[in-house]
Amino acid sequence: MRGFVRFFGVLTILGPLVFSGPRGSSASEVKWIDLPVSTGGSVRALLGIPDGISKAPGVVYSHGTFVRRLGYDAAKAKGYDVADYVEALNKAGFVALAPIRDEGVLPDPFNARRGEVGRESKPSIKAGMEQGIASLQAAVAFLREHPTATGKVGGIGFSEGGLVTLWSLLRKLDTNAAVLMSPATFKKAGRLNMKNAAKSDGFANIKGPVLITLGEHDNPAILKGVKSRLIPKMKDEDVTLETRLTYPGDHSWFWKVQPEHFSDVRAFLIQHLN
Repeated sequence: MRGFVRFFGVLTILGPLVFSGPRGSSASEVKWIDLPVSTGGSVRALLGIPDGISKAPGVVYSHGTFVRRLGYDAAKAKGYDVADYVEALNKAGFVALAPIRDEGVLPDPFNARRGEVGRESKPSIKAGMEQGIASLQAAVAFLREHPTATGKVGGIGFSEGGLVTLWSLLRKLDTNAAVLMSPATFKKAGRLNMKNAAKSDGFANIKGPVLITLGEHDNPAILKGVKSRLIPKMKDEDVTLETRLTYPGDHSWFWKVQPEHFSDVRAFLIQHLN
């Protein structure tokens, strides 16, 4: 752990939580930790370790915009609980880490006139993206140095977290496999939107296979951007790619761990991380 501490500083354990895993699995040890990031300061992160394991691959889960804008507790109250994914990954046999980004949390997210998550400025969105990239890089480094490390680490990113994961891969993120769940196009992210990602010359930096998943009724901009820009670009650049594009839901369907979707994600991760 010494190399990790020198680079990222000292981690703070905020206190353990014990969750019983989904659908009757054994309990997992889940802790809030402070994860120092290169953009400054630290973010809170949920670290879940399957009960009774000594070695296991690690997986980082990067959440969507909804959680960043509302905050963890408010998003959970509205039906999107990041801990559900930590538990599901633990049940699948992975050590899981989920950084909770907080750049751009809105002071009045439920303003009826502005919509449920309000209106966020372009600088705030860009700052949130950069914090997300830094959080993912820090989380991967943490899992590679964790006592349970096997040498294999994967990443899952949903919505904004999917775009964060994509840009991180283009910037040489050290993962063995990645899942992009309905990655956001985020036009207002400027240089960090999907259009610019698809024009990037960094696809050769993607080390492992990628799985892209979409819902049949996903956001129109995401359906168009992924199908017309991202997938063709990845194929042109010879990225090892799998796609599952017809899950029976809309964008918010992925807030919860859906069995028909997660079984595919689990199988993909087991294949490439074990």
